[in-house]
This record gives sequence, C-alpha cells and structure tokens, in this order.
Amino acid sequence: MKRALKYLTILGFNFIALISLLILWTDPLELRFNELVRPIEVLKLISLSIILLIAIRIQITFFRERKINNIKKRIRLSTALTILFSSYFYVTYTIKTVENRVIFKQSRKNVMSKVEITNSLALGSKAKNLTHQEYTFITQAGWFPEIPSNATQISYEYKYDGFLPDYSLTIEYLLPKNENIEEFNIHDNDFFKSLTVNEINDKKYVKYIEGEQ
Repeated sequence: MKRALKYLTILGFNFIALISLLILWTDPLELRFNELVRPIEVLKLISLSIILLIAIRIQITFFRERKINNIKKRIRLSTALTILFSSYFYVTYTIKTVENRVIFKQSRKNVMSKVEITNSLALGSKAKNLTHQEYTFITQAGWFPEIPSNATQISYEYKYDGFLPDYSLTIEYLLPKNENIEEFNIHDNDFFKSLTVNEINDKKYVKYIEGEQ
C-alpha cells in the first residue's frame, strides 16, 4: 500500500505541475477568445494520468519479473517514465507561458484594453484600431479568419448566442491601394460570408462579414 501511494504521489505532483502551467499560460486574452481551453486541456491531462497509471502498472509487473526490488530505483524509473510521457505538455505549456506572460505580456494587455463586451445577442465582443500583431493574438486564441499582414486599423465585432448557433462576425480594415483582393458573396442555407472592397483616398477599405442564423 505504501509503495502504491508513492507511485500515486508521482502522478499527483505531475498533474499539479501541469495544471499550474496551464493556468499560467491561459491569460485573460486566451480565455476571452477560447473559453473551453481550460476544460479541454484538463481532460487531456486526466487522460494522460490514466495512461501513466497503466504504464506504471506495467512497469511494476516488469520490475517483479526481473526481480528489481530496490524501491529507490523503481521510483526513479517511474518518475523518468512520467516525465517522458508528459514532456510534450511540459514543453508546449512552458513555451506558451513564456510567450503569453513574458515576451508578449504587454502587447496582449494592450489588446485586452481595446476589447469591449457587446450585448447585441447573448454574448460577444468588439475592438477597434487593432494592429495586425494584436489581431493575430486573437486568431491564435480563437477561430477568427486570417487577414493580410499589411492590414491596418483593424476592427471587429463578434456577436453570438450562447445556446443557439446564431452568430455574426464583422471585420473591417485598411489595405494599401495596390493590394490585390477580390470581393465575394456566399450564401449557403443559413450560412453567409461576404467580402467587399471600397477605395478611400490612397487606401482600400475592406469589410468582411460571416455568420449563421
């Protein structure tokens, strides 16, 4: 029983360490545009812990067959196995933590300062005068479409219903006058998507709309 508790302690510390990294990298911007990120990642970590429990159980059987009775050696090998299986999450979470909390910390705060909550439908948000980098932070966290890298003065408004599939996304931005971009208008049953372009002085004003109703 005591040995079993030692193995469970290894898994417990591993789970807590990964959960701590998860909480660190999911900053307010990430949570605003990816509301399910924490529940989904927690499910992944629970699944990982179950797999590790099975792997350690197989490892214990191997120890018994090879008559490896040194408990310290068993614990070291089990710890190494746990870290090996968890390495993808440690690396991924650490990189995201450094990016969100250190490298781009101030830039991501600037984005959040521009985001406003809307009440047109049940839920939604909007922002004005975003830079392309700021808009990219949003697309990385959520599902918003990519736009040309030379886009400026980017604005968006996203409205959706929490229970029904109704949603509407409008993105507006400026491009250089010589930028080639084609208009389109798509309507498929309840889904619609369109892009219009107008020239304003030496710029192209682009308006993209999509939604479902």
